[in-house]
Amino acid sequence: MSEKLKLRAESLDDLAVISACLQDALTCVSDMAFVADENRFVVMLSRFMWEAVDPDPEVEGLRIRTGLHFEAVQGVATQGVDQEHRLGLIPLLALTGETDGNGIEVTLEFGGGGRLRVRAERLEAIMTDTGNSWPTPNRPDHKLEQDA
Repeated sequence: MSEKLKLRAESLDDLAVISACLQDALTCVSDMAFVADENRFVVMLSRFMWEAVDPDPEVEGLRIRTGLHFEAVQGVATQGVDQEHRLGLIPLLALTGETDGNGIEVTLEFGGGGRLRVRAERLEAIMTDTGNSWPTPNRPDHKLEQDA
């Protein structure tokens, strides 16, 4: 079993590392919250532990519960994320960020085309693994379709 990860992002390069760690994490709308009075956005995910993956595709992978939160958040907006389907699993594909003179906008890109944008004064994100990992037979697969 791998050690638990705890990562902090204060730059776009740091965010790219967290994005790689969270690729193929699963979450649902009910595990996301904007806590406006604390200027914080939080999300809990089931992270696929890419750092512990066996090269043999027949060997099960591991998942672990992981918290991600952003500080100094000014607002959150979604596009293509069904807010009524609160318990349906949605895969996180990537996190990207863009800065401007007024702060940063981090986009969480989900499978199926959904997006969640976090607008913040600065980039301050913390990812923390919690609890114990568990085996999963469902290893994410990113094979590209072959042209017919």
